[in-house]
Amino acid sequence: MSVLAQNTISIGLIIMVLVAIASGVGIFFYLKYRKGSVALRLTRTAFSVGETVDGVLAVTCRQDLFVDRITVSLVCIAHWKSSYYDHEGKRKTRSHREEQLRREYELARRVSLTAGSNEEYAVDLKIPRSAHSFSSSSTSGGLLGNVLRQMISSRRYVWRLEARLDMKGLDLTTSKRISIH
Repeated sequence: MSVLAQNTISIGLIIMVLVAIASGVGIFFYLKYRKGSVALRLTRTAFSVGETVDGVLAVTCRQDLFVDRITVSLVCIAHWKSSYYDHEGKRKTRSHREEQLRREYELARRVSLTAGSNEEYAVDLKIPRSAHSFSSSSTSGGLLGNVLRQMISSRRYVWRLEARLDMKGLDLTTSKRISIH
């Protein structure tokens, strides 16, 4: 077999794999779309430790659904970079992320939703005191203390609310970024 024929076969296989992946992703999103959608609507997105996050989780059903649980989770992810030297002595940077806090709040259990319905579930959760450890003002010390802390620890904390309708098959999910000071 010639090199040209081998290259043509290889390109054909690559195209088939890419089409299969794209089809799988398309089917996944279509199946989720057929079930319905969820959206978090909050009264505001910036909070202090101890304050209450309030709003609604809006659910739009496109087909009949039986939901095992409806939850909202408060999540904090730490992001930071570290440096190292590779085997050639070149300095490299590696990005890291790690979940620091997850608090799950159950809004409802064993719910039947009918096609064409629009439901809302109240979101009313208090930012826990433990979030103080991961907020931008986690210790006293004023401006100088904040600058020194940033020099010592370059961790950046990203907060979000994640909502989930847990059911058989594909779950419906959404998330919204918030800030905690």
